[in-house]
Amino acid sequence: MKSRRELTESLVPGLEGLPRVEYWDDWIAAIAETRRSLAKTVEEHQSNPNDLTAEQLMKQVQQADMLFDKVKGPQEATLDSHFLLMASSMGAQKARAMKSGSGAFDVDEFVARLVTFMGGQKPLEDNAADNSDEEFVDNPGSKLEWAKIGRKALAKSRRVPVMGYMLGPLSIEQKKRTAAKRSKLEKNQEDLRKPQELKEDDISRSQNETTKNVAILESILTEIGGEINVFRFVINPKDFAQSVENIFYLSFLIRDGKVAFETSEDGEPVVYICEQPSDADYAGGLQKRQKVFEFDMTTWKITAEQLLREAQERQETAFRAPKQRVEDFEELHEYRGRKRKEFEERIRRTRGSIKEWLQYANWEASQNEFARSRSIFERALDVDPRSVQLWLSYTEMELKSRNVQHARNLYDRAVTLLPRIDQLWYKYVFLEELLQNVPGARQVFERWMQWEPDDKAWQAYIKLEERYNEMDRASTIYERWIAVRPEPRVWVKWGKFEEERGKLDKAREVFQTALEFYGDDEEQIEKAQAVFGAFAKMETRLKEYERARVIYKFALSRILRSKSAGLYASYTKFEKQHGTRNTLENTVLGKRRIQYEDELTQDGRNYDVWFDYTRLEEGALQDLREEGATPEEEESATTRVREIYERAVAQVPPGGEKRHWRRYIFLWLNYALFEEIEVKDYARARQIFQTAVTLVPHKQFTFAKLWVMFAKFEIRRLDLPSARKILGTAIGMCPKEALFKGYIELEIELREFDRARTLYEKYLEFDSANSPAWIKFAELESQLQDFDRTRAIFELGISQSPLSMPELLWKAYIDFEIEEGERDTARSLYERLVALSGHVKVWISYAMFEAEPIPLPRAVREEEEEDGDEDEDAEVRTVPGDTALARVVFERAYKDLKSKALKSERVALLSVWKTFEEVNGSEADVAKVEGMMPISTRRRHVDEETGETIEDWDIVFADDEREANPTSFKFLQMAHAWKTSQAAQNLGANGGSNILSGFAAASATKSRDNDASSEVASSHGGDED
Repeated sequence: MKSRRELTESLVPGLEGLPRVEYWDDWIAAIAETRRSLAKTVEEHQSNPNDLTAEQLMKQVQQADMLFDKVKGPQEATLDSHFLLMASSMGAQKARAMKSGSGAFDVDEFVARLVTFMGGQKPLEDNAADNSDEEFVDNPGSKLEWAKIGRKALAKSRRVPVMGYMLGPLSIEQKKRTAAKRSKLEKNQEDLRKPQELKEDDISRSQNETTKNVAILESILTEIGGEINVFRFVINPKDFAQSVENIFYLSFLIRDGKVAFETSEDGEPVVYICEQPSDADYAGGLQKRQKVFEFDMTTWKITAEQLLREAQERQETAFRAPKQRVEDFEELHEYRGRKRKEFEERIRRTRGSIKEWLQYANWEASQNEFARSRSIFERALDVDPRSVQLWLSYTEMELKSRNVQHARNLYDRAVTLLPRIDQLWYKYVFLEELLQNVPGARQVFERWMQWEPDDKAWQAYIKLEERYNEMDRASTIYERWIAVRPEPRVWVKWGKFEEERGKLDKAREVFQTALEFYGDDEEQIEKAQAVFGAFAKMETRLKEYERARVIYKFALSRILRSKSAGLYASYTKFEKQHGTRNTLENTVLGKRRIQYEDELTQDGRNYDVWFDYTRLEEGALQDLREEGATPEEEESATTRVREIYERAVAQVPPGGEKRHWRRYIFLWLNYALFEEIEVKDYARARQIFQTAVTLVPHKQFTFAKLWVMFAKFEIRRLDLPSARKILGTAIGMCPKEALFKGYIELEIELREFDRARTLYEKYLEFDSANSPAWIKFAELESQLQDFDRTRAIFELGISQSPLSMPELLWKAYIDFEIEEGERDTARSLYERLVALSGHVKVWISYAMFEAEPIPLPRAVREEEEEDGDEDEDAEVRTVPGDTALARVVFERAYKDLKSKALKSERVALLSVWKTFEEVNGSEADVAKVEGMMPISTRRRHVDEETGETIEDWDIVFADDEREANPTSFKFLQMAHAWKTSQAAQNLGANGGSNILSGFAAASATKSRDNDASSEVASSHGGDED
């Protein structure tokens, strides 16, 4: 039986020549390297399993099995399991790739042929000659002859036949193929997808990509320098879409004038880079021209094939070095000498190229000339001793050749020379730990930590101690880490480490030490937010909720609210999970306060934020009162509301424009209402009103609402003289319509009608052209049953000049007389108004007034009420109107508007007149009005400015045309009559209505009456075609 050394030497090549002492030091590393070599061999053939035969794979597995007997550590077992996993994966791939004959093994085909062999099915003879895929039909009268297949199997096997069970039934029923009808495809709603929504970020990203690709094309053309065929430049022979995109990007360069598109002397379309034209070039006559580039799939295929053919023709055969086979040592020696000479020559030419040195050294190592390889590496280090790649390749060569001690020495030299290269330290530590030399790895880490590396190095050192369960050592490393880099995240990591290993007192001590380290400085506390948050979360995990709440409140009280949004969000989440309703509400309230404070810091005159802020604080005060808070708490909340209001009203708008003050003045009003209603501090509310009144620049503008609310406040305090004094001062200082209205409304509510009359007189002295003021004054006298004063006020009002909106005052005066039942007085007012304005609406209102009934005169109504003849619930008796007088008014209005040549007004009047006659008149009256209706026709006239003939639509009245052109009138009348008759026949055939258009009504009336002098009738204005 082989000894342990002999067995290891037989498995691990290269250990035979090692001295016995060195062998026992390095045999574990050599075995591990052999395992890696086996795994690497299998891994290299994963992509192409056919390169490795089954016998070679079996040999690899057997060698790994022999090495597995020597496994003692978890790392060796991990390497063995990794190799076994890859070997099994490759075996599965080779099994799947196994073939039988010319085709792959098909289970379904095998079963079908097996059933056929046993007599269950027969192949179709008709299709056997034509199709390679055989079809089978059922043979219902036959049974499966299992003995037949059994005899075949026994001839190939020496196993004793035993009873077994199938994994499933072997169905011999195979239905014939039938052509099934295609049913409508029903889409699954879950598979449906919405179209992709584009956002602004996607559009901007696409624009950036387009700009980038255009710049790439420009740089390529710049490198080319000369002309190039446009198809060769933009066509991608393997991608049509990419070709289209290239043309799209090229179009931008041509549009901007950076690239020229021309036709060469050979007739080829070419592009080349050019200087972009300036504005002066365009001003000198340079013009932009557009070209249409037709490009489709057919053109792309033709062009792509041509480009590929040319590329194939131009392609040169790649040089392949001849294979050289070494037959004896003399040839080997000659080959090595030739290669060394080549390498030395290349190094001599490019001495500073590390790549050449590495190739030379690795080649020597591949020839097992390790001494020469070391010599080359040392020569390379003399050239560039700070090349990290060189050191790594050197150590890798030593490890591959199982020279572990040499690799250690190299790592030691490397980290001594390059202590700031972390990769060398990681490699060094990994090697020591791989060799199970934990004290050596710890010693390497200690040397590394003296250089104060980055955080990853400290964490790697701590993880090393954790892997070997040296928690106290890890805690000591954390303490050293803090001394080197005292940052919040390091404190947090240390605290979590102590918590995870169950040292809760130590964890609290770490966090408390961190807070003491940062002290009371505002900037330092702001940096320590992460420490506060981690400390509070640890206490929460330990179910010490009161401790966590104290920590949160302590931190938030020392950090500005505008800079503690994240910490406040954590506190809010904590209160939602573990707090009471009151604490949660206070937390949310504080979060809202922080938000408002941030917004006000950016813009102190954002009055909308001040409104929201004050409402928030007032709501908090109301909640405290509903919950039964103590007087101290209520007083504190009230003080806070007052502070917010004081801060808000201190933001006085700049400048002297009223639009800046409109929102600001409501802060004062809300402040005063809060003091009056919520706090019941009336003296403070009065002081607020007085301050606001003093603050507003009344000489430039004023706010009537401020004065009126101040006066109403004094009335609520039962101080009427003060209220009158306030409003009187306001009117005297800055008279305004709203002030008069508010003061008058106040006196009317107090039933002080004499004062109201006096105020109306002052009001009208201030603004005598204000029609609504005259109307309100008259309505007041009418309500007081003083009708003579009412008429006098109306008369005085309509006599004012100028007067704003006089039609309102006239209408109010006429309505008053109609309500009083004074038709004659109202008629006289209409006559005065017609004479004054003559507007069509006045005429229409006048005519309808004559036709409509009005109430009885007030004196008659009062006598009837005194006699008791009328019931209170009975309707008011009226006097009927006179339609004849209404027609007279319509005729007067028509003549007046005709004399003023107001065509549109005449049309409006005739429309109302026609409606009136349809309700109150006869057919003759209606026909008369219809005969006066105009038509719309086109007229040509010469424009005075341009001299061109312009055709416009115009309204033509029959009577105007007859008076102006009596000769052409009859011709136009007959033409319209003929057109109307033709339209009537067409409409009659289609069941339509017969409507006279234009002058046809006059012609129809003439034919009926045989009177040439009859008035011309017309329809209600049908358009001429």
